Amino acid sequence: MKFVVLIACHSSSESIYSTVKSLSSVHIPAGFDRVIVIENGDKPALDTSILSAVDKMPISCYFTKQKGKSTALNIAIEAYVPDDYFIIFTDDDIRFNPNWLIKYAKAFEREGRGHFFGSSLGVDYEETVDQALLASLPPSARGVDDSTYRKRPDRAFLGCNWASHKDDLMKAGLFNPNFGPGSKTGATGQEAEMQDRLRKLNLKPVLIEENLVWHYVPLEKCTIEWAMQRAERTGLERFRRKKGRGKWFFFNIVNILISGVRSIFGSKKEKYRFVISVIAMKSFFAQLFKYNR
Repeated sequence: MKFVVLIACHSSSESIYSTVKSLSSVHIPAGFDRVIVIENGDKPALDTSILSAVDKMPISCYFTKQKGKSTALNIAIEAYVPDDYFIIFTDDDIRFNPNWLIKYAKAFEREGRGHFFGSSLGVDYEETVDQALLASLPPSARGVDDSTYRKRPDRAFLGCNWASHKDDLMKAGLFNPNFGPGSKTGATGQEAEMQDRLRKLNLKPVLIEENLVWHYVPLEKCTIEWAMQRAERTGLERFRRKKGRGKWFFFNIVNILISGVRSIFGSKKEKYRFVISVIAMKSFFAQLFKYNR
C-alpha cells in the first residue's frame, strides 16, 4: 500500500520546521512515498530549502493563494497525491512517536480499502494550564486517548492524526471549504465533517491503538478568552454538521443546566463550563435563526 503524509499550513507558520524535524525521526516503512506540504497565504513565506533538506525525509512543498485549510487540502489531494494512495493527515504543530508511520502502514495492509483510520492525541503545553479551565478547552487543546474512541466509535478522529484513501475522499466530494481554519463561515471541524460523509459511504473507522501524536498548544490558546472564541466557532460547526446535531444540542442543554447550578456554589471549573456551553449554544441558535428567517 502506497501512502503520503499531507500537511496544510499557513504562510505564517513557524512550527512547521519542528514538525518536519520530528517527522524525520520516525521509522520509515515500505510503501511510504513522501511528505507533501501545501502552504497557503498571500505569498510564499516558508523556507522550503530547510524543509527539503531534512535528513531521510522526502518532502515536496507547494503553494496556493487560495484561502482556507480545506481548500489547500483539496488542491493537494487532486493535484499532488498520486491515484490509489492512502493519505495520512497531520498538522504543522505536531510531535510524533517513532512508530507512527509503521503503525499506519500495518493498518493499511491489514484493513485495506473500505476504512478510514486514526489514533489518539496528547498535548505539549507551553506552560502549565489552569486545571479548572482544562475541561472547557476543545479536544485539540486537552487531548483524546484511545479509550475515548473505544467507548465512542462514532467520534471523529482529530485532524492531526487520521488517514483515508484518496479515491474515497474524491468520492465523498473532498473537504467542504465552509469548515476549517480560514473558512468564510468560521466553522471548525473540516475533518469531522469529512468523516461524517465517509461513514455515509459505508466506510468503517479503524482505531490504531497506541499511535499517539502530541499537539503543541501555546499559552495564548490556554485562556478563557480563547476558549470563548473557539466555543463560538464550535457552535457554527455543530449547526452546519447535520450528523449528531440533535445529540450535541441535547448534551449541551444538559451541560448548561448542570454547570449553571454547580457554578452558583462557587466552582470555577463549572463556571467556565457554563460560559463555554452558553456561547456555543448562542452561536448555534444565531445560525438557526439566520437560516430560518
